[in-house]
Amino acid sequence: MKPLPDEYPREISIRWTRPRAYASVLAEGCSHDDDAKLYMISRRYSTAAPKVIYIGKTWDQCVSGRLKQKDHRERYARWRHAYPRQSFFVSHGIVKIDEGRMTRKRLDEIERILIYASSLDHTENINNIWTHRVTDAYRILNSGSRASIFRKIFLGIVTS
Repeated sequence: MKPLPDEYPREISIRWTRPRAYASVLAEGCSHDDDAKLYMISRRYSTAAPKVIYIGKTWDQCVSGRLKQKDHRERYARWRHAYPRQSFFVSHGIVKIDEGRMTRKRLDEIERILIYASSLDHTENINNIWTHRVTDAYRILNSGSRASIFRKIFLGIVTS
């Protein structure tokens, strides 16, 4: 399959770091805090596979700083109460664009596509689960500790 000539997708690579305990990231931060533009929160019961429950973005702040904000503190407290026997983890998403530069709009669109493509069974993201409203073509390649996020996500018109 090939994209239509005027629909060449923007090539995005996201390397997801190994998950760290949520409380540890809150307390100590992470060496990837300055590089990561995305973050993924997952929960896991015992030895079961982790389930992604939240995907977020950062622009002017680090991931641990975002997690300390009021809305995330309240969300984390609600999760801990709802799932007392589960552990929570944070992975950092380091984003690379093959052509062009990172802009707020592009980062917002990448986040929306990831949320839209995620499983509706477990996600806690309220926005972007029913529609992504992205008009550009993207090809997103996820690598590293991506949990239940798809390895490849394509958005656009393709022909074969």
